Amino acid sequence: MSNQHNLHIIKHLRNNSRTTLKELSKQTEIPISTLFDKLKQFPYIKRFTCLLDYKQLGYDLRVLLLLKAPSFKKAELEEYLQSRPRLNTLVEVSNGWDYFVELYFKNIQEYHAFLKSLRLQTKSYHEIFVLNELKEEAFLSKEPKNQNQAQSEA
Repeated sequence: MSNQHNLHIIKHLRNNSRTTLKELSKQTEIPISTLFDKLKQFPYIKRFTCLLDYKQLGYDLRVLLLLKAPSFKKAELEEYLQSRPRLNTLVEVSNGWDYFVELYFKNIQEYHAFLKSLRLQTKSYHEIFVLNELKEEAFLSKEPKNQNQAQSEA
């Protein structure tokens, strides 16, 4: 099956990962048996998960941090961050920073308590408070309207 077919399947699953094989077959025009076999060996999906509304759960403060660690403390900082319960995303980055971190907190006081302990671990940091999320999880989730759009996006 071609890479185009794979992308077609991915886009449908990104929109609704709980769709049935029957519905997916109808949407993609790929036979159910072919889809079943394909998805059993599909290397593109790491795991199935859900997208949470953190505000509904009481986590009103979303903070993005860029962190620089002293070179001799990089492993320590990474271990420290991975042990934090408010950590959502931890990514190693470049351009003068070591890590990009996404965390959720119930309020600013909770964040400041975290920041106080973090300052002992880092050389420098840059904080960004997310005010409003405009788009989330959109990459490879929509079918292009026409062939010209599909080619221009490639």
